[in-house]
Amino acid sequence: KLSAQASLALTVGVAAAESGKTERLQEHEEHCAAAVLELESAVGVEFRDTALARARWAALLLLGGKMIEASAQFAAALASLEVSYGNTHPRCTQVAAALGSCLANMGKHTAAEPHLRRAFRAWEASLGPEVSETIGMQCELARSLKEIGKVEEAASLFKQAVASSKVALGENASITLERACYLGDLLHELGHGEEAEQQYRWVQAKQRACLGEKHPETLEVQTKLGDLLTETGSLEEAEKLHREVWAAAQAEGNEAKAMASAVHLASALQKRRKFAEAEPLLEAELLWREKVDGIGSEGFLASVRNFARFFEDQGRFIECEALYRRSLASFEEKLGADTDHPSAMSIMADYAQHLVLQDKLEKAEKLHRHAMQKREARLGPDHPDTLASLDCVGALLQMRGELEAAEKLHMRALAGLEAKLGSEDPTTLRAMANMANLLACQERWPAAEAMHRQVLQVREAKLGPDHEDTIDSTGSLANILVARNKADKALPLVQHELAWHEQRYGKKDERTLQCARRLSDLKGLLGPTATTPNARTK
Repeated sequence: KLSAQASLALTVGVAAAESGKTERLQEHEEHCAAAVLELESAVGVEFRDTALARARWAALLLLGGKMIEASAQFAAALASLEVSYGNTHPRCTQVAAALGSCLANMGKHTAAEPHLRRAFRAWEASLGPEVSETIGMQCELARSLKEIGKVEEAASLFKQAVASSKVALGENASITLERACYLGDLLHELGHGEEAEQQYRWVQAKQRACLGEKHPETLEVQTKLGDLLTETGSLEEAEKLHREVWAAAQAEGNEAKAMASAVHLASALQKRRKFAEAEPLLEAELLWREKVDGIGSEGFLASVRNFARFFEDQGRFIECEALYRRSLASFEEKLGADTDHPSAMSIMADYAQHLVLQDKLEKAEKLHRHAMQKREARLGPDHPDTLASLDCVGALLQMRGELEAAEKLHMRALAGLEAKLGSEDPTTLRAMANMANLLACQERWPAAEAMHRQVLQVREAKLGPDHEDTIDSTGSLANILVARNKADKALPLVQHELAWHEQRYGKKDERTLQCARRLSDLKGLLGPTATTPNARTK
């Protein structure tokens, strides 16, 4: 039996963990740890009372933010309880749920998935699908699945969770609306635009009725709806929605919200080719980020990239290059000429890629090599940023015809990125696309086609058919198909590519005209057999 002091320590510790109170938390942790040690000495590590005490100690560790220690104690408690009670006992389920949540909070979603799935299935069977504990665990599982790339299953689980929430909690409950909004995000990510739009509009209508038109949560989902409409081409409504959010932020006097909403509005204006209205919004946001967040912030880096994309889309390469130079000069002025700050290296790499668009390959290679050396010295040779720079240098060598040297760099970069980030990460996919281009230069057509198809398939699934990266893969695959005398299969790909260019840049832009010439040449190859299929050839 436990001593009176240890028994009291466990009782008080459990109460503290269940209440979420952090007063005297360190003292409670120490007492619970002492109780676990006393039980281990008295009855053994595997005894169920020891395991239950360990789980209570882990709950206190978790309350104190000590997630690594908590996860280790939860795992040890679970292993012992499974021996004592069996895998299906409710206490095992409870500890598995706690362990899964702890791992998910640590970002270890792959490790969390089996524990969260186990708890969800057990509670679904024992408590029912429309009980708050079941729904909550279902949502936790779905979020982890999303993080490890299982977005389809995550969306399916969230559809069920939203339906259950409407029954259990009511359609107007804030958590129901929050879950419906997240479901919209998942559907948006999957490229299911119509379903995502339905979710966002439903949530927006409910929030307007329950919270008011100017409530922050209402405006947040309105921004998401506006972004979706910008992507799907409903530009007039998208602009209207974003203007309302921007005006509300200005009226509130919240400069941070006003600047964030200005970027969304500028995107819609840019799509409507209202460049004169969009430009001052982007300029003001960039200056504000530099002043408030600082040049080393993620916000500043995103602002530079947004503004650079704005100039590139219009073919204003002189202004774009000046922006990159100005941004790098700010880093040199504040951090020194030899700075290796990650954001500075990211801007340098973006600048190099911009120079590639202008065929300024020698200068681009110099910048890419400089960024690669700085990243390798600061981050190490196997860091994803270093490997991305390595891949870019390989692409430049390939453009200069140095295929053997380029292949070595591409292979090293691709292998490293797959090991670090996985095969479906955007950086890995860029390296894979570059490798496929190299294979095409070597006239290894079957391998090049297979790799381009793999990249296109992942990008379509993750980004949708109209994302810029997906369009790039579409064009690359079409070129391979033409080279392999499969012009009929390339035709719908190039037609889709041209439609995208017309919508993005306008019919008179040189990039659109170049794509139109490719389509004309392709139809010339096919002769009178050329048709316009209703669906793209995957």
